Amino acid sequence: MGYGWHISNITDPMFYHCGSLEHFPSSTKAEIMAILTALLVAPHKSEVIIYTDSQAAISGFHKSANLQFISSRRFNKINYTSLWSTIHHIINKLDIRLQLIKVKAHSSCAYNDRADELAKLGRVKSTPTSLKFNSILNFNISLKWNDEIIIDKDIRKTMGQIIDYRWLDNHMNHQNLSDIYVFTQKHMINWVATTKFFHHNSRGPHTNASHSKDIGWIIKSSTNTLATLDVLNQNFPKLINNDTRCLLCKCSTETNEHIWKCPELLPHIRLCFRELAENAQIILHKYADKLNLCITDSVKYLNTFRWAFRTNEELTDNAILLLRLYISEDLY
Repeated sequence: MGYGWHISNITDPMFYHCGSLEHFPSSTKAEIMAILTALLVAPHKSEVIIYTDSQAAISGFHKSANLQFISSRRFNKINYTSLWSTIHHIINKLDIRLQLIKVKAHSSCAYNDRADELAKLGRVKSTPTSLKFNSILNFNISLKWNDEIIIDKDIRKTMGQIIDYRWLDNHMNHQNLSDIYVFTQKHMINWVATTKFFHHNSRGPHTNASHSKDIGWIIKSSTNTLATLDVLNQNFPKLINNDTRCLLCKCSTETNEHIWKCPELLPHIRLCFRELAENAQIILHKYADKLNLCITDSVKYLNTFRWAFRTNEELTDNAILLLRLYISEDLY
């Protein structure tokens, strides 16, 4: 991510700066870094007025004015404490009077458009801007990840995200989820929506037997561990006695992969997907702010539903993901 600034009341067109950032990229962080680097070149005891289109940066500046007086708990919940501490350190050292003024983004303001252009130029710089915080009085302790990345955001949330990624990585490395790992690499699964769906309770606010069955189905379907004959044969070899042929088509081994493509079951799955697409259209017609024709075409041409309306088309990977209760990106 890039950032940039220029001085509007100096005619020299070369008086500007831009750079790139790494780790925890966000538009707010870019605006904060632009403010910080602009203050570095300000003269001693000067009055500086900075125009920015980021209200978050302005609010963050005022909230961080008294970092040294707040409790450690509140301090660790503030994002970009190292940058804010540095900004206030520069202001105190150079005795700067700083005023931040909000301007409307994308309002055809020539000065703001110039700053956006510089930010785009800074994004492609190969060496990102880095800072050392050894002499910052208000920033005595910093938490580093892997002895490299300063955790400059809410520590609890950040550590929670790291743990979630570790959990997801361990989950993806399971042998039953090799195809899900491939789909994830292809960015076919919306994991945010999928996580919400996995935790959704459609049976009411309280846990009950029906909800427990739903959770069991979600776990087994998403991990390819439904009680198909090949799984039952592994668990109860004397009972099944290697008779694992599909009970419907009688021609293939009944596996978790086969049940979604069984020629006897596929017409029923196709019909269910048509009904699901029609229900989706009804909901979108009611709540979406789009033309009815656009909604109908959008739903029918989605990779998840398209095959259901074309008898000569096979089941798509997106449809298989939905059958296994993963939300694909084309649905979100």
